[in-house]
Parts: sequence; structure tokens; C-alpha cells
Amino acid sequence: MHMFPQLRRIEHKYGDRVIVLGVHSPKFPAERETANLREAVLRYRIEHPVVNDRDFAVWNQFGGRAWPTLMFVDPQGRVIGKHEGELPFEQLDPLVGGMLKEFEARAILDPGAPPIALEQLQEPAGSLKFPGKVLATDDAIYVADTNHHRIVKAGLDGSIQKTYGSGDPGLLDGPAGQAAFQQPQGMAKSSTRLYVADTENHAIRSIDLQSDAVTTIAGTGTQAQGAAAAGGPGRSTALSSPWDLALAGGLLYIAMAGT
Repeated sequence: MHMFPQLRRIEHKYGDRVIVLGVHSPKFPAERETANLREAVLRYRIEHPVVNDRDFAVWNQFGGRAWPTLMFVDPQGRVIGKHEGELPFEQLDPLVGGMLKEFEARAILDPGAPPIALEQLQEPAGSLKFPGKVLATDDAIYVADTNHHRIVKAGLDGSIQKTYGSGDPGLLDGPAGQAAFQQPQGMAKSSTRLYVADTENHAIRSIDLQSDAVTTIAGTGTQAQGAAAAGGPGRSTALSSPWDLALAGGLLYIAMAGT
């Protein structure tokens, strides 16, 4: 799961000079179903073709041993590299960039990818898109509208009262309608603030429920490598996929999915 944002950044940076192909070799029986795979493609905003390798034919052909495994294939169809496990963008980017320079020097790079009809563009519009978490209070329901990159406040009757976040993915503080989240998940509430685990931004956000202003209180926007730091100022401490929050005794507890 942590590789999807890294691959998305590669796709956006290099465009049609790099083609990413996903091969889904399922761990569990339910993952063999193409319908379930399609749901995962939509949930995680995957923008490249994904093969359902339900019988592990591709896995065996390429000698797969671990999830995930990255295979690097040159323009002539030859495997030139393999990496087992996750690889952050900061390490993946120079690796891919170096390969492209070599291919260009050898005049074997032929940019141009076939058009792809993204599944997400075929989905009907709706009020919510893969909501991840819900927080209910005495007078309101807060919903992490995860794939719309926003927080929705609804009344107990389900009517939408307010939204926090512009709907565009990003890491931006400011008024409710201008601020940006990216795949928010769990929340915790005090008397005056709503705290949000902004998962794909690797950050914790705070919403002032009186002014509606959104601020970042922890995380640098870059994923921590290895275990997160034991302490230090929140804004200078890297986090890794914070997934849920709990507020108790004046302390905010973070479920750090990435570590």
C-alpha cells in the first residue's frame, strides 16, 4: 500500500517516458476476485494498468518472493533490476532517472504510452468516496471522506453541515475551503478542535471548530523511514502513515500504520 503514492509520483514526474504495470498476486482468497481488485484500484487511486495474477503465473515467471517486489524492465523487454520490499520516492527517483538517461544515450527509449481509460473516471459522482473513518459526537457526525480528500461534518440526521478541505489532494493550511488534505483517516475531538490523521501527507492536522481554520501540528509532509523519532517538535518530526487518533488525558495518541 505504501508504494502506491511513490509510484504515482514517478508516473506524474516522468509521464510517458515510464510505464508502470501492476501485477496483483493475491495473498488471500477474496483478493482473487477481479471485482475486489477493481475496488482496491479505485480506493488507492491507482492510475496504471493492473493485471489480476490470480494463479501466480506472472509471479512464478519473474521469481516473486515478497510483497511488494519491483521489477525494472528496459525498453527492449529485458529485466535489468529487482527490488524486494518498499522503496521510497527519494531512492526510487534517482534510480529511474539514471535508467532513463542510459536508455536515451543508447537511443532505445521510445516515449509514448497507449491511452488508458482510468476506472476512477468511470465512477458516478457521489457525496462520499471511500469514506475511511467516522467520529460521532453528541451533536454531529464527522466523516473522513478519504478519496475526496476532505472532512465532512454532518448532522445526526445525515445532512451535510460543513466540509473542511478543498477536495484537491495536497498539504495546505488555511480556511476550511482552501485547506488541502490527502487521504485523511482517523479523527479525535476536543471541546474546540478536531484532530485529523492526514495519512498520505504523513501529518496530523488540527481544525479549529470556531474559526474553521486548518493547521498542521505534526509531521513534515515526508514519510519517516524506519521507526518515527521518539520525541521532538511536532512540525519537525517525520511521521509514517498515521491512521487513527485518540485523545486522552490531554495527550493525542497516534496509530502509526507505517511503523
